[in-house]
Amino acid sequence: MFVKVGNKEVNINDKEIDKLVDTLGISVDEAIQTILEDNGYEINEEVERLTKQAKDNKITATIHGAQKVRNKREVVRKEDPDKENLVDWIANFLRENVSVENLEITNKGKLIEFEYLGNKYKLDLVKRRPAK
Repeated sequence: MFVKVGNKEVNINDKEIDKLVDTLGISVDEAIQTILEDNGYEINEEVERLTKQAKDNKITATIHGAQKVRNKREVVRKEDPDKENLVDWIANFLRENVSVENLEITNKGKLIEFEYLGNKYKLDLVKRRPAK
């Protein structure tokens, strides 16, 4: 069905109109008006007023803020002396035997960052879990 809105003709699907008539129990004219307002072809002053009022009262922020807030638990890193020793050993080896620059242990049990021949590198030591 084509409906003239101002200087435009808008094509509205007949199935969409029938669906609104059946589900909302409204007339065909009301269904067409609803579709035009929903798609921005016409403005419903009452909806605009209520939307502005809701934004002014921050109702949606209150509703969304009312959701339960989960407490974040603090993650405690497990000490692993074997990994820390390996990282130290690798860092010392690179310092003494390889011409690396700007060597830094970023994470004492995991990461070593350095420069070698003008390129930046990062070594990440990962301890694999035993197979079950």
